[in-house]
Order: sequence, then structure tokens, then C-alpha cells
Amino acid sequence: MSFKHWHSQFEQIAQPFHSLQRNEHYYYTVTRAIQEHKPDVFEGGYPLYKLNALIFVMRKLSNQGENSTHHRLGHGRFIGMHTETAIHLALRDIEELLTSAPAFDRALPEFADLLQDTLRLLRDSMFEEKSPSNSFYWAPYFGLWDKWIISLPGFETLAAEEIGRLRQMEQEHPNHLYWSELAQGWLYFHMRNDEAAWRCLATASQRNGLNAAHLQPLLESLLRIRDWPRLIEWLYNATPLIKGIQYQPLPQLWELWHVAAEHHADAEPRMWEALRSLLPGAVSVYATQLYEWGKWQEWIDLQLSGADTDPLAYRVDTFKPIEREAPALLLPLYHQAAERYLLLKNRDSYKKAVKLLKRLSKLYKKMKKAEEWDRFMELLVSRYSRFRAFMEELRKGKLIP
Repeated sequence: MSFKHWHSQFEQIAQPFHSLQRNEHYYYTVTRAIQEHKPDVFEGGYPLYKLNALIFVMRKLSNQGENSTHHRLGHGRFIGMHTETAIHLALRDIEELLTSAPAFDRALPEFADLLQDTLRLLRDSMFEEKSPSNSFYWAPYFGLWDKWIISLPGFETLAAEEIGRLRQMEQEHPNHLYWSELAQGWLYFHMRNDEAAWRCLATASQRNGLNAAHLQPLLESLLRIRDWPRLIEWLYNATPLIKGIQYQPLPQLWELWHVAAEHHADAEPRMWEALRSLLPGAVSVYATQLYEWGKWQEWIDLQLSGADTDPLAYRVDTFKPIEREAPALLLPLYHQAAERYLLLKNRDSYKKAVKLLKRLSKLYKKMKKAEEWDRFMELLVSRYSRFRAFMEELRKGKLIP
């Protein structure tokens, strides 16, 4: 049976359910009806038929939202919340199918033609999306390459031909160059042409801000085969591509950096170099990594460089490992913050300054520098003796008699 016949049949089966809202119930109803009308297909070809059925239903869901609560996806596109839930069910089922489908001979002529038609459908669906950056179809498209096509004989020829088709699509869909460049980056990755892959992904990043989720499967594939040198190079070149998009997905990348550093000596210095390339935009990410790696001096220096850094904004437990390993590093941080609060000259700021001074008192005693602390307090009281409210807070905090 031909690809066109399959989809014509899907349309006929789905027609009675056209009036249903596009939600989870619609998804299960239509997919069940299609499965009940399963035709005879070439031996071992049912996974491809089922994949087309799932793509068909997903297209029905994404092309027509419902009239209830809506989510904004970007570039003015809205879709129903329940519709989006159903789409993610379809994506889950497609991923499971691509991952666990029983083995079948994908080199059969019947499979080759149907596979090209299926790939074209996913490619067209991806480029037809109203939002160039938020496509539901990128995961099935890349999953089809990763799970089924990459193992075919002559994969590199197929990939090169696909790159040519993608470049042709660029002429027809100039607003969707992101997907073309992203897809070409993926294909070059699988062809082990990393330089070309990085160029494509860098161009995609410049256009739209690269989504780290679109890189994650590539990086994780290198992790699975424990190709540490190539993973390090990919992490190093991929990290700057995320620059400028709020850095929300970056923790996954740093987890991979951590794993690589456990297995290869080159990983950690390359990681810090990549992190610094993101400054100043990703200062919070940089600070988090410094802390997690126990780089206390650098972490404290970063805190001191911030004009509004407040130790009281952190949980007390945050400073415990530094108190154990390098307590002296905390002294300038607490002193600086306490001084800023004193300059505000109000009751609330005095209370906060006293909290920090009490921490300083404990640190000086722990470091056996009680005399130095006493001298500091004498100077402080002498300087602020006319500030009655501050003196009262010092007495409440039992810092002075």
C-alpha cells in the first residue's frame, strides 16, 4: 500500500470525529480507530505504518487548537492547553515506537520509498509551523534519523541528499531557516563532520537563540559511547551557542561537563573557559558552578564584585562548607555587607547588620582571632556611638554589654 493510500485512509477514519475537541480523548479515539482498521502491509512494515498514523493524528492536533485555555508558544501562535497535552502524548508514543519497534529489514525497496515519504512529511510539517522556533515535529524528525535511518547502508549518502533538500526548503521557507540549519547540524554530526555541524548550529543560534534541548540528544549520544574527547569538544563549542537565551536549559549541559571531567583531564579547564565566555550574561550560572566545584576564592570574589550582593539572601547552610574549609574568605564578604546596611541608617538595616556581625563574631572566634574581633568592635562602637537605634540592636544581639 502506498503512503498516499495510508493517509487517505487515515482521513476517512478520522472524519467522524472531526467535531471533537482536540484533546487527550480525541487522540486516543482516533489512534484506536486507525489501529482497528490496520491494513495488510509488507512483512515487518507495521512500525512505519503506525509511525505515519501517529504523525497524522499529531498534525490534526497541532493544526487545530481547541477553544479553552490557551498557551502562547511564540510569534503570536496559540494552542489549547489540552491540545498541547495530547500532542505530548503523541510525541511520547512516537519516541517509544522509534526506540522499541521490532527489528525489520529497512533496506527493502518498499521501506525505502515509504521512509522517504515519511521523512518528507515530517520535514514539511516542521517547516510549516507558524513559529520557527517552537516546532512539535523536530523530535520525531530527528528521532527518525537517530533510531532508524542512521543504521541503514549508505547512511552518509542519504544524509547528504537530505542536506540538499533542506537547503532547497530554505528558498521556500525563508522564515524557517533555523530548522534547516539545526537539521543540517544534526546530520553533519552523524556524518562526523563536526566543523560543518558547528557552523550550522552557530548560524541557527545567531538567528533565533539555540535551544539547548536541540543539542541534548547529540551530546548524550557521545556520553553513551564514552567518546570523551569528542564530547568535550562538543560541549566547548556548544556552550557559547546558548548565549543570550536566558540560560534556563544550561544545567543539563553542566551535568555533562561534570561527567566528562570525571573521566578526562582536559574537561575541567575547557569547562571554565566555556563558562567565562558566557559572562556577564550568565553570571548566576558561573557562580553556581564555582560553588558546586568548591572554588571558594573565585566564588567569594564574584560575590564581592556584585554591588548588591547580600549574604543574607542565601540560606545559612550555603556558607557552612566555606566556614569549614576556608573561613577567612567569608570575612570581607560579611564586613562589606554589614557596612552597606549601616550606611542605610534605619532600624531594619541595623538589625540585618547585627545578624552579619554575629556571624563575624563566630568566625573570628573559630579562627582564634578574638583580639582582632575585639579591636574591630571597639572601633565600630566608637564610630557609631551616637546612632542610638544601632546601639540598641547591638545590645539585643549581645554584641556589646
